[in-house]
Amino acid sequence: MTLLRVDLGTGASAVEEVDRRGFLAVEELLAVPSSPLWHPDQPVVFVAGFSGRRALALNRFSLVARSPLTGGIAESRVEGPFGPALADLGHTAVSITGRAPRPSYLLLGPGSARVLDAADLWGADTTETTDRLLERHGLGAHVAAIGPAGENLVRFAGVVADYSHPAARMGLGAMLGAKLLKAVVVTGGSPAEFADPAAVVRITDDYQARINANPLTLSQKADPGFGAWPASGLDGYLGVRNYSTSGVNLAGFTPEAYRARLSRSSGGCPGCPQDCLKSFDGHTLHQEAVAAFAGNLAIEDLGIVLELNAWCHRTGVDPVSLAGVLAFRCELAQDGLLAGPAFGDADALTALAAKIVQGDDILAKGVARASRLLGFEPYAMHSKGIELPAFDPRGCQGLGLAYAVHPLGPRYDAVEHDIDFDPVDGFLPGEPMATLTESKVDHVADLMELWSGYDAAGLCLFAAPPTRNLDEDSAASLLAAVTGWPITPGELRAWGQRRLALMRRYNLREGLRPALDTLPSRFFTRPIDSGRHTGAVLDPAVFEAAVTRLTALLGWL
Repeated sequence: MTLLRVDLGTGASAVEEVDRRGFLAVEELLAVPSSPLWHPDQPVVFVAGFSGRRALALNRFSLVARSPLTGGIAESRVEGPFGPALADLGHTAVSITGRAPRPSYLLLGPGSARVLDAADLWGADTTETTDRLLERHGLGAHVAAIGPAGENLVRFAGVVADYSHPAARMGLGAMLGAKLLKAVVVTGGSPAEFADPAAVVRITDDYQARINANPLTLSQKADPGFGAWPASGLDGYLGVRNYSTSGVNLAGFTPEAYRARLSRSSGGCPGCPQDCLKSFDGHTLHQEAVAAFAGNLAIEDLGIVLELNAWCHRTGVDPVSLAGVLAFRCELAQDGLLAGPAFGDADALTALAAKIVQGDDILAKGVARASRLLGFEPYAMHSKGIELPAFDPRGCQGLGLAYAVHPLGPRYDAVEHDIDFDPVDGFLPGEPMATLTESKVDHVADLMELWSGYDAAGLCLFAAPPTRNLDEDSAASLLAAVTGWPITPGELRAWGQRRLALMRRYNLREGLRPALDTLPSRFFTRPIDSGRHTGAVLDPAVFEAAVTRLTALLGWL
């Protein structure tokens, strides 16, 4: 395992051998003394992982740094071809420190790391930036770039790899913008050989043979894919109009409507048979964008929602946080407290979004800071400063608990969603969505550790158990077949536990105290108002006890 260190201020680079499986990036952050958010010493770490390959569940890289939203740790995982291309250079990770003296990009090649001038790229969106860098370095290169949002230090700016694979959440694009780093370009390199190619083929074939028998993996693979939400039955599951109501109109979001705009159905992650990622109108559609724009902002036109998804890729901004700050402003306008757009008014919402990515509106600071400055904190739907995903904690109470407690804050894939275990809507045995029993808390703890282990290994959660087919034994066998290391399921879980504990330690050092492990008061006082979960609300005493139980089960007390 090798770690490439690059100092943007001096242009110096060095390679060192490391043996820190699964939590190299957070240890990089912990090794740097606490300092102001934008300090040049703050590292931004690209992690290809020790397993990043063109194979089942391994087309990933992670981007890790301090979050401009929380001040604690930030991590975003990205599917697609960039991660394997980075691994082709032989680096497990690239740790970037310093601040470039002028707008720059980092060119990585076999045995080389060069900081090059990007003055001509500064101000360009991610599509134009990628086009021009590919013209410069060849169509075989891979590019991860920031757009105007990152340049303008919007606190929820993202990084976009290869046109439409975003590291969207937690403000990582702003951390690159603060370093005057426009892009990272990867070129050259050679794919590493699998330690046991026959085993990789056998495990992949077994997974592929079981895709159609599993309703979730089938829905991911079949068109229109997992980014396309059903057109009905989601009241109480999706967050709607800043979580002020539960009824959502998705009548225009039919499978046929999606398929009419489908531009790529397979090959988003080379070598993986799951084929989750579909492209519509030329841009990859991930799971959260439709829920954010159609649910939280009540935009009822699929074409407009898909264009907003593409616009977020081009400008380099997180669609979830963008929808969160816009919904905050819409509800204030709805209640007559502050001028602003109406829910569903796509033209007005798009105009305000354009101001935000230029840093010209207070909402560019994120909903937590904006609400404090404006004096409307009860309207701000966030946890630890991060805008909530568009999945309602009152209807998904196990997921809501994970929102509050997870060191990365409210990430929609902290654990599997309650709906998959619901006796009515689910397909696995479990408890009702809108409940938070002790046994469900135990289940959340188990899933947090398990999925953290998969994250630590660079394994894609969209193949992970218990709802998908790459179980722990198969995952450990796959990693062993790829790397040649004798990895066990127990070791995979231990990585997950260690990773969470290190993240928690970093957050505590940076001032994120346990008192922040909660959710906005709205979820404890305002019940779901439509659908079969009508009346569901979080019980404050039950939730507090659940937080205590979960932190104890994770070994944090």
